[in-house]
Amino acid sequence: MNTTTILPPERRRQSDQPVITVRGGFLRSFEHNVALIRGLGFQMQIKIFQPLASHGRFSLTLLVENIRGDDIVIKHQGGEVRHVIRAKTSVMCEVTGSGFQTISLVSPASQTDEFDFIFCGDIHGRFQNLQQILTSAAALNPLFVLVNGDLTHSGRLAEYHILADILNKSHVPLFTSMGNHDKRARGGRATYRRMLAPFYYSFGVRDCRFIVLDSSRKRGLQRFQYKWLERELHLARHQRQRIFVVLHRPPVCPKYNYLSFSATSNIRRFLRLMEAFQVEMVFGSHIHVLTEFRARNVPYVVTGGGGGALWQPSNVHHYLHVFVRKRGVELQVIPLPTPEAKVSQRLKDAIKLNLEHHLATNRRLKHAATLGTTSLAHRTPAERKRPLWKRNH
Repeated sequence: MNTTTILPPERRRQSDQPVITVRGGFLRSFEHNVALIRGLGFQMQIKIFQPLASHGRFSLTLLVENIRGDDIVIKHQGGEVRHVIRAKTSVMCEVTGSGFQTISLVSPASQTDEFDFIFCGDIHGRFQNLQQILTSAAALNPLFVLVNGDLTHSGRLAEYHILADILNKSHVPLFTSMGNHDKRARGGRATYRRMLAPFYYSFGVRDCRFIVLDSSRKRGLQRFQYKWLERELHLARHQRQRIFVVLHRPPVCPKYNYLSFSATSNIRRFLRLMEAFQVEMVFGSHIHVLTEFRARNVPYVVTGGGGGALWQPSNVHHYLHVFVRKRGVELQVIPLPTPEAKVSQRLKDAIKLNLEHHLATNRRLKHAATLGTTSLAHRTPAERKRPLWKRNH
């Protein structure tokens, strides 16, 4: 369970500003008495405290995004909730009162524990693919969409702004995990946290618990994240929930282990936990293939075909439609438009994608590009010894 407590900036200057605490989501911003909250699941609790209640009733506007706005049930204790406006993935309302207030947004009880969702990974800034996935989601109406890291290629703010515009048009809630490319640029990690989600969190769906982790670093999970993960696993087992674990970089992957966790001790610890708590399935990405395997009797699915350069001629860009049944999980692969399936072309795509990133962020490479690739490639041995750039003193 995730809890975010934020004191609005104005609170430093005015002691009568409300204190807002969110569970099952996080407060993105608070300006001009409007609180923008992003949902991270299907149950949310918002607590509002007005420090100087003696001054009378206060009023603020709540805008909650990334929830199933048409279905959600709103409950409150203390004060009053009025002027409720609903959309497919958001709810806006006015909250009035004084002192303490608790507002709960809960998905209605379902007659079945079965549900479906869409899963993809490694969009790598090819946002036309993400748009197509969300268009399909509008027609298929899954319970949610989960994008497993590397939504951006560079982690630059400009990419995040484009991404935000696309996500705002989604007809279903969309959850994300952190990928290594999402933090590639300076400030990328903070931008991800501010706009999309905490680095790791969990949410409940029917009789299931989804645990989303941050495996964006090469070694794997940090010690403090393992402690949090163990608490979540114990809680899920205590509540007799089926457990699904989501992380961008998989701990292992046959034929591609050099792209999984680099620390052997980290791999052993992760696999041991998944086995001990009988995790139903682990979803990974990062590797631009589609493969399924079992490790210590736990099923793993690695899918990284959302838009990044593909490495095998047989691979295609794709996403998964996942059906959670009473007796297991079914996966349906849905293809996306894919470049020419030649190894040479795939290599060119990979080189081009990375070159575009470096040209956009590296001053020296920008200068090299202006010189022309032929002048660099055909330099004589003597010329190669001379530096291309001189340091200005």
